[in-house]
Parts: sequence; C-alpha cells; structure tokens
Amino acid sequence: MAQDKPPATREAVARAAVKCFKQFGVHRTSMIDVAKAANLSRQTVYRLFEARAALLEYIATQRIQAMGEVLKPYFAEVDDLEEALVEGSMRSMAVGAKDRLYQEIVAQSGEHQVEVFTFKGSAEIQQLMVDLWSPVLNKARERGQLVFDMTNEEIVEWIRNQHAMLFIRDDYDEAKQRQILSCFLVPSLLRRPRDNSRT
Repeated sequence: MAQDKPPATREAVARAAVKCFKQFGVHRTSMIDVAKAANLSRQTVYRLFEARAALLEYIATQRIQAMGEVLKPYFAEVDDLEEALVEGSMRSMAVGAKDRLYQEIVAQSGEHQVEVFTFKGSAEIQQLMVDLWSPVLNKARERGQLVFDMTNEEIVEWIRNQHAMLFIRDDYDEAKQRQILSCFLVPSLLRRPRDNSRT
C-alpha cells in the first residue's frame, strides 16, 4: 500500500522550510530543497507560495507573531508611555535579536522583497503591534499626553519604522539605541508638561 502523502498546506511547507534552513542555512535553501523536505512536488509548493520571498515572509510573520506573545504581558501592564517607548521598544528588539532564525531570514535571505518586508511588514504584523500598543496609547490619549491627534494605527506604524531602523543598525549598542529612542522617538509622540519656572 502506498504511503499517504502529507497534506499540502502552507503550514506544512513552512515547517519543511525551517528544517532546511537549519540544515543548509536560509541563503542556500532553494524551493526544490523545501519541496523535497515537504515530500511535495515543486509545482505544489509554488502553488502555495508564488515565490521564495513569499515563503520567507510567511515564516518571518510566524516568528513575529510568536515574539508578540512573549511581549504581551509587559504591554498589558505598562502604564507610562515614555517607559513603553523606551523600555518596551528595547524589549521588542531584544526578543527579535534572540530569534536566530528571524535574524537569518532578515540578514541572509538575499531577497529584496524580504528587505522591504523588514520595514513594511504586513497587515497581520501591523494589527499585532496595534493590539500590543493600544492599551498604553489609549491611556496616554486620555491623559492628553500625545503630541499629535493620530490614530493608534498611525502611531504604531511610526514606532515600527523606528524599530526596523534600529534593528538593522548592528553598529548600535544598547546605550545608543536607548539614546535614540529617548531623544527622538519619545519627543515625537509624548507631550512634555511645560516648565513654568523658565522665563
């Protein structure tokens, strides 16, 4: 009796791709390798993912979603916007830095589309970040602390841009990252109380 073929799903192909990445590395893994590992035809793999970059984006999104689960408890509790913008951002980048597969996809994919994805993300990632940041942003808005009348979606897109920039600047240490967040990201969003003692 012939052995049943595994289901041809995006998730099955992604799992096979991750195994190949660990064996060959992201840059050296081809769609043929993934098809063999998934025990599927190359045509089937391309039916599920129209290009290698699409597969990499799918896996990167999975990794980011897992990172979001790790960060949820912190963002559910943090009450201060400045702390969230600095320490929450640092935590977010630290979680990303610890995910070696995500790092390899970003740094070694060799795909321009994946490089663009690092900044642009996807609708799923945007919504994940909005869900994470909305509690602290809503509190800041109620307190009149936001500099501009922007939606949470607009603010989160700006925060994501800053994270992406800092994430790829591997010449920045933690002190430099904190400095940039404190000096540039915080003032761009947080309204400081006026110091009436100055003349």
